[in-house]
Amino acid sequence: RLLEKTELLLARKSSEDYLFAILFALHSLVTPIAVVASDINPSWEKGIWRNAQEFKTMVDCCGPQIQAAITDPQSKHAIDQLNALDLRDQVGSYRVIVSNETPQLEDFTLCILQQNNCFRCNSPILTKPKVPLMETWQGKPVDALAAKQILMGHLKHEEAAACSQQHP
Repeated sequence: RLLEKTELLLARKSSEDYLFAILFALHSLVTPIAVVASDINPSWEKGIWRNAQEFKTMVDCCGPQIQAAITDPQSKHAIDQLNALDLRDQVGSYRVIVSNETPQLEDFTLCILQQNNCFRCNSPILTKPKVPLMETWQGKPVDALAAKQILMGHLKHEEAAACSQQHP
């Protein structure tokens, strides 16, 4: 696994990935390094029981979205690419998702990752740096509707078409 992970990182040819490959190798071979510890593929460490529980949760909560995504060729291709990546490779996952945006993939990922948190991910809210909340959007106070439109606008969702500032 170490060699596969290192090869993947080095193949991207970016300074961040080169640095991470070195840190990952040191973490695996020499001493634990906190900055890369969270990037170890959790499928290996959590075991078959937890993997089975997560799969059941996905099917129970998102069965229709899974069916729609795996029957759509482009979405299925994206899912296959995501499966080939380390589960915590956020950059790689983002590249796959934005390169294969379909309504089926969007519904699939929203259901599994955000609406139902099927993998029980827990990312604590950072306290530093202290960033002030955005209070206005397009000259109006940010309320729940505006916040939802901003989020959906990043996802190219039709609910945000009127306020999205994405450019083709």
